[in-house]
Amino acid sequence: MKITQSGLVKVSISVLFARLVQKPAFHALTLSQFLLTELTYQILYLRLQQEELMVVI
Repeated sequence: MKITQSGLVKVSISVLFARLVQKPAFHALTLSQFLLTELTYQILYLRLQQEELMVVI
């Protein structure tokens, strides 16, 4: 279930990103903020996965 959830999150982020980029009045600042948020989310998610792996081991 966790794998499915992360997959769905990645797909929804990709779809959202594609929709935002298609808009002609899309600002570079908004893009950088979006990417920064995405990076932060990915890093936090990876840290959580590592902690779960350590607990399992």
